[in-house]
Amino acid sequence: MNTNTQAITMEQRYVDTATNLGYEDPFTNDQREILYFSLGPKKYRRFITGFSQIAHNAIFNNNVRQQEVDETYCREELIPKIKKSGLRCPIFVVQNGQSYTIESGHHRRYSSEEIYGVNTPMPCFILSPYVCEVLPNGQSGPKQHGDFLRKISLIRSNPPRQNKAYVMKDAEYHLKDLRRSDPTFGGLIANGAFPTRQEFDQVLGLVYPEDFGYKGTRTKIYNSLTKGNTTSKNKSVSFSDITNDLVLLGYDTGVTKTKSGKTKREKFLDWEDKKNNVYLGVGEANSGTNFQRNFCMSVIEAMGNGAIDKKTKYNFVIHCTVYSASSTLVALNKQRKNQEDLMREWNKYFKNFGYSNVRFSQVIWPKQLVSKADQTKIIKL
Repeated sequence: MNTNTQAITMEQRYVDTATNLGYEDPFTNDQREILYFSLGPKKYRRFITGFSQIAHNAIFNNNVRQQEVDETYCREELIPKIKKSGLRCPIFVVQNGQSYTIESGHHRRYSSEEIYGVNTPMPCFILSPYVCEVLPNGQSGPKQHGDFLRKISLIRSNPPRQNKAYVMKDAEYHLKDLRRSDPTFGGLIANGAFPTRQEFDQVLGLVYPEDFGYKGTRTKIYNSLTKGNTTSKNKSVSFSDITNDLVLLGYDTGVTKTKSGKTKREKFLDWEDKKNNVYLGVGEANSGTNFQRNFCMSVIEAMGNGAIDKKTKYNFVIHCTVYSASSTLVALNKQRKNQEDLMREWNKYFKNFGYSNVRFSQVIWPKQLVSKADQTKIIKL
């Protein structure tokens, strides 16, 4: 039995394991696009190399879109569907040591967390990191481990819904990433130089055979790449991401369960970390409206009803996600700085009210860009 025959045999065993548990066979629905894709005249495939129920905190996002998760789509369409019929299709992941990255299924993973909580494992098909060409005789060619074909497979296997096509920023990110993997774009640009405008049309035709057909749109994408203005990709911040940040920094996670068994997080001022002598909260930074309503007004109300006195020290640590985050690190850090200044300003207000013992002491900024330059960090105020 040759290597590819063995891979197909094992693949079927993993699919059988999943279907015996009530999940759908990915070869019989639209998930098949994850395993087979075309690039020009050639056809390729990836293999299912495992099936497992994996803990959410071991799964990390790796989306080809600028927006990793469309929460409105999940809330209005996917979550009601899963509640009614159950999760039918396992997500696809690739193993990286002890952790896994999502190749396809970001919305299913997000929706599953919302419905079942982060303590319910996620059903996953483990996908091969390599790609094989499908030969004319139907057999599979040698394993190809280069990033270029794998990234093409991700673009192909994450097809946009009809009302949510790829946007120009998606294309800019894809093309920059593909060129970094292979400057020749699979041999299309022989010398590996930055493509001319005419060559660029050929590249777009190769990568997006059905998208970006309008000449003006192609020119805008080309000009943006020529100027080097391609931005980083935004990363959504999930419930489990927040939990991981808090664990990493040594804080109580505030995770509790409702009577129905759903996972939730304690509310601000109820969420006390006695070990670190702080109160914690999770919120968003925007123009300041949400922050002031959810945190500052809550503190003022507690001062008014006597829940907060003038003697006890109250240090507040806020895990803060920037709402409508910029896609460049410089601009994102400016948004964060504006929020830090607002929190320092409120510390002055508390002091003027006669509560110098009350203050926002730290803010935790989660990673919101895919770029390695952006990492979770904590700022003392």
